[in-house]
Amino acid sequence: MKRAAGVPTVHFGWLAAGVMLLAMAGELMLTPILMYSTRLVTLWDLVQTRMQSATVRSSPLLQGLSLWEARMVVLLGRLDSVPAGEFVIRKGERDTEMYMVVSGRVRVSDRRADGTEKVLAQLEPGAVFGEMALVSQEPRSASVVAEIPAEVLRLDLEAFERIRRRFPFTGAKLFRNLARVLALRLRHTTTMLVEGHPLAVVPSATERG
Repeated sequence: MKRAAGVPTVHFGWLAAGVMLLAMAGELMLTPILMYSTRLVTLWDLVQTRMQSATVRSSPLLQGLSLWEARMVVLLGRLDSVPAGEFVIRKGERDTEMYMVVSGRVRVSDRRADGTEKVLAQLEPGAVFGEMALVSQEPRSASVVAEIPAEVLRLDLEAFERIRRRFPFTGAKLFRNLARVLALRLRHTTTMLVEGHPLAVVPSATERG
């Protein structure tokens, strides 16, 4: 009787062992095949889908970076969708994030003394904004609103610091680009003020200094 009672337990043990062996064989054989044949969609792929590859690489933030470096920078960010009329940045806010326009169009503006809106710039795909607060960590000096549904890549100070610590050469090129963006912004503003013209559309991905 004892021997007969133990037979189901033995059978269950063999069955469990067989299942584990089949699972291990499937893991070792099928997983590499699936990983090789299945393309994982990353943030870099999404950005290149929304923007033309040439526009991505010629963005003032990514100029001079290799494909691997540009991909690394983008993957450290976050893609945000902004409905038309919604704020991306509000004047007076304090944070340490900058943005790159991926799709759509955003408007940079401020308020006059009488409360009316003064449009400072319109930014299109490839353009960057918010870099002043990232560098100086001071309150935002203007507001940014999506004129049409837009997508923006958000990069914070920690992402730049991670690149600087781990890849100093790439970090140097990235901070050089930031300095160039600030210089171009200052030159554009100065020119508009001296000539007495309203600040209109700022050249984006193809801007050169």
